[in-house]
Amino acid sequence: MQAGATEVAGTTYFRIALATLAPGSVVPCELWLRHGDGEPVLYRARHLDFTAEHRARLTASGVQTLFVPFSDSASWTAYLEARLHERVSDHGVPAAQRVEVLLEASRPILREILADPRRPGAAARVGNVADAICELMRGPETVAAAVRLMEHDYYTYTHSLHVAIFAVALARACGIDAPDVLASIGRGALMHDCGKVKLPAHVINKPGRLDREEWELMMTHPTHGRDILREAGWNDPVASEVCHCHHERLDGTGYPRGLVGRAIPEAARIAAICDAYDAMTSDRSYKRAMRGAVALACLRRDERTGYDQAILEQFIPLLATRS
Repeated sequence: MQAGATEVAGTTYFRIALATLAPGSVVPCELWLRHGDGEPVLYRARHLDFTAEHRARLTASGVQTLFVPFSDSASWTAYLEARLHERVSDHGVPAAQRVEVLLEASRPILREILADPRRPGAAARVGNVADAICELMRGPETVAAAVRLMEHDYYTYTHSLHVAIFAVALARACGIDAPDVLASIGRGALMHDCGKVKLPAHVINKPGRLDREEWELMMTHPTHGRDILREAGWNDPVASEVCHCHHERLDGTGYPRGLVGRAIPEAARIAAICDAYDAMTSDRSYKRAMRGAVALACLRRDERTGYDQAILEQFIPLLATRS
């Protein structure tokens, strides 16, 4: 059962944050409340208005979480997706709540798309998420809120979302401010591991070190990812570079092309740091998460061979709240 889910009388519910409900909207699914350890009770039937007054009453009662039946999950995802940019752009809502909306809305979208990156409409949906990330990651308060709220479980879709949030914030810190470039970096980071869909499940899910044959398969995923984006009609060179080059290393020991130094595109050097940091600080089936400070020390230790240290120095202040 999914984390945060509960089951009552054969019906399974998942948690949603109150902040994700847009006042003045019609909610296409049932909303349930749970008081203490009691069973959920129906609060609003599907297709009813949710108003600012409803939100105020729930907030006054200390309610921050509601429940939705899993049978309504597709309707709930569509509701969130349609209102994503509107919700993260609402500066009347605290930064932490806007980040919570981004995380909650984006995870199911990425779960669907990374399972089938060629599905119709994938580019537009990923672009919508990337635009929301760019809108939200404009100031230190939202970056800090994202660092605090991101749950470091290592599913491909949550990892990809974390990498994109970090990458857009880091690109801004590095002086990249062109909206189209930031959005492309976000799109590339969201899709950076999409090529793994072409690899055998036993390689992706192996709880331990890969053998030589398995590692050779793993090293093909950046090229598979670039090819998937091309075949799906993406016309975004920066996103393609991020997808293809995020495992390149400065001394040429990376893959798949063995690029050296500045031959690695800047966007890919940014994504490489964010990818490695999130992977190291996430719980995996075969290792415990590192503390942020330890992960940064590992990235610094590779200063002559691996990661762009000038970019890393811009990354460290973004993590002050965690490491």
